[in-house]
Amino acid sequence: MEYLIVDDEERAQNLLRILLERLEFVTETDHIHLFSSAHTVLEYLSSHNADIMFLDIEMPVINYKIFHDCSF
Repeated sequence: MEYLIVDDEERAQNLLRILLERLEFVTETDHIHLFSSAHTVLEYLSSHNADIMFLDIEMPVINYKIFHDCSF
């Protein structure tokens, strides 16, 4: 599985990553990708797939609304 964590706060990214790992949602074959902006995750999604995305709904510049019209 491919997990994407999108948050402009590094501490929040790491907290969610640790939580997923400790609760054993993530296996050895899974991947967690951390992104600090919507721009970077949109670039990533243009050439990769994701199974689950955790998205901070209030980020500077671009927020969750940009994902509303996207089709992945």
